[in-house]
Amino acid sequence: MVRGADIAALILIACFSLNLAFRSETLVIEISLLIFSAMLLIGAYLDWVLRRAPHWLSLSVLGAGFVFALLNGPEALGAAAAGALLMGGLLFAAQRRFFRSRGIHGLGTGDVVYLSAVSAWLGPFGALLMLGGGSALALALGPVLKEKRLPLVSTAALVALALANIEPAVLWSWGAGG
Repeated sequence: MVRGADIAALILIACFSLNLAFRSETLVIEISLLIFSAMLLIGAYLDWVLRRAPHWLSLSVLGAGFVFALLNGPEALGAAAAGALLMGGLLFAAQRRFFRSRGIHGLGTGDVVYLSAVSAWLGPFGALLMLGGGSALALALGPVLKEKRLPLVSTAALVALALANIEPAVLWSWGAGG
């Protein structure tokens, strides 16, 4: 039986192997976009269908993001760490605040970890764009879906997918200027 940890390890090994095999900067970016896109689609699907963001997927996204950032230089690695920490801090604070004020969990820990991991790919600026766009999309879908729980991971993952594929320069960058 294949477990989530096995899949995560295989994804990380594949990412590292592809980066070592293909040292062309353009090819590395294209391969990383392909892997990142697949991870985003898997996350969006699992959140939409199961209402869960599994930790094995979050750790795979985080690990792959740091591997690709490391191979893109120290500035990219710093932006990856800043993006993950910024998103993790913001969402954890929002999660705690919501629970204290309402007494219910509005955002699960899996959501916080997954979106923080995705932010390691996007850097701080891209992370904020993803959070804002994903929140707006979730709020727009609320009346259409007629559900009380909005799928933030799914909508944020779709926004991240669009961001990364429309403007790959957002990957591991510090801000709008690069």
